[in-house]
Amino acid sequence: MFNKSGFIMLGMLTLLFGCNERVPEKIEIFPMVSWEEKGLVKQLYTYDGEPVIKKDVYLDGRLVKVKENTVYINYKSQIVYKNGDPIVGPYGYYVFWEREGRFVNTQYRQVLESRLFSLGGKPMPDKTAIMIKVYFDEAKTDYQLGRQKALK
Repeated sequence: MFNKSGFIMLGMLTLLFGCNERVPEKIEIFPMVSWEEKGLVKQLYTYDGEPVIKKDVYLDGRLVKVKENTVYINYKSQIVYKNGDPIVGPYGYYVFWEREGRFVNTQYRQVLESRLFSLGGKPMPDKTAIMIKVYFDEAKTDYQLGRQKALK
């Protein structure tokens, strides 16, 4: 038979292990991009040519203000601000862009775009096609050059 402390210990173990949220199986994350220059950050754009925006809410004295910041990616596929500071997603974890196109946090959980970013003042729709601005500019230039050649 258990004494009082035995029941308390059994209750604590049940709460600790039995009622915990199931931890997802650890998955290996492959970065969407990588490059050698560690200080370099590149801006994210939609395929429609709109910059991806992160709205940050902060207190200025007694006023609640919203600041819009453009979103960048660093050499580790981590989502950052222009100055390289990491963007923190829901629940306080850093966010990465992985090879399958999903945004995941450091706990290997997917973070929906609508919870992170905005376009035109509204939450960005989930699964919006995104690319790095440099590649967007190159594709746009290639398209325009190809179109000019076709018109001649």
